[in-house]
Amino acid sequence: ALPICEQQILDTPPTKSPRAFDAYIRGKSLTVRFNNRGHEADFDAAIGALHNAITLDPGMGAAHAQLARLYYLHDIERGRQTPSRDRAQLTAEHALAVDPRQVDALGVLAFISNWNSENDKAYAYAQRALAINPHDASALITLGYTYRNWGLLDNALDAFDQASRSEPLYIYPMTDAAVVLAMQGRFQPAWSQNERAAAIEPENWAMLLNRVWIRYLEGRIDDADQLIANAKEHTKGEERIVPEMLHAWILSKRGRHSEAQAILRKAQRTSIVQNSPSFQMLLAEGLALEDQTEDSLRILQAVVAKKPNYPWLERDPNLDPLRSNPAFRSMLANVRSQWEQRVRQYSHTALARN
Repeated sequence: ALPICEQQILDTPPTKSPRAFDAYIRGKSLTVRFNNRGHEADFDAAIGALHNAITLDPGMGAAHAQLARLYYLHDIERGRQTPSRDRAQLTAEHALAVDPRQVDALGVLAFISNWNSENDKAYAYAQRALAINPHDASALITLGYTYRNWGLLDNALDAFDQASRSEPLYIYPMTDAAVVLAMQGRFQPAWSQNERAAAIEPENWAMLLNRVWIRYLEGRIDDADQLIANAKEHTKGEERIVPEMLHAWILSKRGRHSEAQAILRKAQRTSIVQNSPSFQMLLAEGLALEDQTEDSLRILQAVVAKKPNYPWLERDPNLDPLRSNPAFRSMLANVRSQWEQRVRQYSHTALARN
């Protein structure tokens, strides 16, 4: 999920063509709408506007970067049908060839790296962007994601807080902070952060999924179950498997194992789960609840190689069925060692509060 930063547009107009600028602004606004709601019509309209801007001014790096941003959101984050999953990266690289200081293009490359859990690469892209603009919300969000992957949860909260102050109406620093707070067992602050996002964009899928997840973690299973339908209603295509996996957890808790297992089998076949370590984690948790230990551990090993978030692995209640398993205990000990090293390495890099 990526932000809009109008102040940068006002400070440095990206083109001398008024018509190209108008098309660019329209494309940027439609990208935000697609980001928040996931409607394919917004995606199509955004492509039309941004292609128009580029036709009018082929040298406008900002339009190329915004197009890369749109492709990332559609092709990678939401896993929609696409002629090429590489087009987001290729378009971002082209934007940097046009304008090497194009912060938005660096932000897209950072997000792609983060989605692939290439944490060191994502961190490096974010630092490059922050060297150009220390208040860039995309770069700050990427730092937050990277710190969260590494289990540096306080660092992640600090990064999300700065991103939120840079872009007060950008909802993803709020929803992402809610995830970290819930991972720390701070459920009321997590719920409050998520509801701040709900007040701005009540149809956003991350916010709706967080509602289910937070209530589930609190042990409020009936409340979580009641929120599932709304989350499903606002997810499209393969995205719908994500709230369905959360529903599988609830079914497991209620002893409806055949139904839960049917959902988990379906999830394993979807490309959106196969291509996302975060969604694979949800799958592994569901398999653990269903006592499918071998399959759960196999997926966890792959996820943990990319997301060695020791504090959450230690606290996650869905993994309780695995805690006596020697392979799980060995994996956890190894992740703890990595985490302790990261704590020593990055404890001095916590972002200064402005």
